Amino acid sequence: MYSLLIADDEELVRRGLAETLDWESLGFRVTGTAKDGAEALNILDRDGADVVLADIRMPNLNGLDMAARIRIQYPKTRVVILSGYDDFEYARNAIEQDVFSYLLKPLKEERAVEVFKQLKKTLDLEKKDSVDLHKGKTIRLQGVLRKIFNTGEGSEEILAILGQPYPGGIVMMLNPGFNNTDITENNNRYRILPRFLESLDGLSENTIATSLNENRIAVLLISPLTELENSVEHTYQEICRRGQEYGGMNFTAAVGKPAEHIEDIARSGSEARALLGHALYLGKNRLIKEKDTQHEHVLNLPDFQREAGRFTDIMSSRDETALIARTDRIFSLMREAHPRDTTPLKTWFRNFFYSLNLVLSERGFASEAVLGNLESLIDTLAMARTIGDMRDIFYNQALSGLEETSKTSDKSGHRVVRYTIEALQSRFSENVGLDIIADELNISSPYLSRLFKSETGVNFKEYLTRLRLDKARELLRDTGLRVYEIADATGYPDQKYFSEIFKKRTGMTPSEYRVEVRPPG
Repeated sequence: MYSLLIADDEELVRRGLAETLDWESLGFRVTGTAKDGAEALNILDRDGADVVLADIRMPNLNGLDMAARIRIQYPKTRVVILSGYDDFEYARNAIEQDVFSYLLKPLKEERAVEVFKQLKKTLDLEKKDSVDLHKGKTIRLQGVLRKIFNTGEGSEEILAILGQPYPGGIVMMLNPGFNNTDITENNNRYRILPRFLESLDGLSENTIATSLNENRIAVLLISPLTELENSVEHTYQEICRRGQEYGGMNFTAAVGKPAEHIEDIARSGSEARALLGHALYLGKNRLIKEKDTQHEHVLNLPDFQREAGRFTDIMSSRDETALIARTDRIFSLMREAHPRDTTPLKTWFRNFFYSLNLVLSERGFASEAVLGNLESLIDTLAMARTIGDMRDIFYNQALSGLEETSKTSDKSGHRVVRYTIEALQSRFSENVGLDIIADELNISSPYLSRLFKSETGVNFKEYLTRLRLDKARELLRDTGLRVYEIADATGYPDQKYFSEIFKKRTGMTPSEYRVEVRPPG
């Protein structure tokens, strides 16, 4: 719907023009009226309008003089002149002022409808051309931006595309996340991210956003250096607001130093990318700046073997308060060190859990029941984005382990679960299921399911899946068997289904995993 401003010095005429025609059916909405050309210009300056329908003779500023000013000040606004004079000179002057059409009084409805239908077609075409031009320009800018961040070259191309001087700018890097786990689990993020990027196209005329990969968005804010700080805050808040409208997206972001010159854009992007690593200890879903990261980076964690002994003592005493305190102490040390890299933390956790597994077994605990599947737990920790995420994973598993050590399951129940575990460990490559094991034990499937979950902390299907995938990882790492052979050897006769499950759990296809873990040559 296009906006229409009516200007005429007679109130009755203004009202008649506004009410006589069914403007909305023609694609227009009357958004204002003016008694002369001067008032019409004031309204245009304040509210704008797509079209002005004006009488040629008005006091203060007549229609033709008004059209001349509109042509200079508001070149996108179209003017239709209304006149009681069928005079060639008037018509010629109107044409010189680029007036769209010249209508005679008394206004004939058929002629007015014809003119405004044609005007709408013209405006629609101009709008489409403008959108196509803007879209093409945006695509070119996005391509150049990716080139800059991938190769460090191409900054000068931005000037050519923008067609205007570069006043300064800054680069923001964002890692998207999703509140809704269904989105990440069903790979819907790959459909949502492109649509979200399209929505950022209208963020600002001087803001360029592009995706570097499925986990990284780069945004170039072009703005005078004195206005950058406000632009950065406003842009981040607006991106977060729009993200909530696209599948509940949230963002961890970082900005580099200002890019005073066009060739500084690559440097600003590299700085922003590096600052994102500090989210490990600063936390996610926030905007990180250089001033937030002025700390020393000394990692001084306790001995993992001694710590494993302490946690086993806590579990033996069933002291949840002590468990919370010890967990918080470890993660407090991690945060205080402000590490930029997760590698030493994850190495510590891997060693800690292996030691804890050994100490628990030595003290007579069923370590599998306390820790669950050890490799899966370590893999889950490895995917954590922040120390806070790692703490939650660690604490939840430790609390589950504490509950396991507190249970007083009867011996028969323990034997049932032990038989089930041994059966799965020896027959995981077969078509073994809950019903089959329950029949062998002469108990009901629901009862076995509840008992198994109570003793191990995981359900039957999850335990079997972890067991099979652990074996699959081992075979991929240590043998030359083909993927379909490994799938069959681990209880997955359908190779495609096996590959889907494997990638969902590990983030890699079986072939990618093999390349990752096997030494070269």
